[in-house]
Amino acid sequence: MDFHSLMDIMNKEIVLYADMRELFAAKKLIIIQNEVNKLSEIDSRIIEHVKRIEKVNEERIKLTGGTHLNITTLINLARKKAPQYICNLERYKEQFSTLSKEISELYKENLELLEYGISLTDKSVNIIIGVLSPKKTNYSKHGKESVSNVVLSTIVRVV
Repeated sequence: MDFHSLMDIMNKEIVLYADMRELFAAKKLIIIQNEVNKLSEIDSRIIEHVKRIEKVNEERIKLTGGTHLNITTLINLARKKAPQYICNLERYKEQFSTLSKEISELYKENLELLEYGISLTDKSVNIIIGVLSPKKTNYSKHGKESVSNVVLSTIVRVV
């Protein structure tokens, strides 16, 4: 196994994952600032970035003999075949772990913000509909106005 080429590929991966973290942070800011027109643009950039990460991951798989080896396995192989790369691999392991946690957390936060926004929008629409819909009124036998409590239903009973 060519560990030097593997280090180059892993450097690319680190940069790509760091960029992905920045994209998710930018998406969070866009959601918070309610810039809906920019949301599809950032999502497109994230999708393109995922494709780049997949290509680099495929390069790493080809370099490691067609199998996906995790970093711990690579560290164990380096102990036997190329001990000079152990420090770099352990550093990569820490960086990947940190980036993975940060990206995952940002993803969850973005999802929660979107769900909250949808909830607020739903409540706002219901309030607007309630204000704009005409109120049904009835008049009593004394000519006084009373609010109707008639509820429409789509349920049909079979008699």
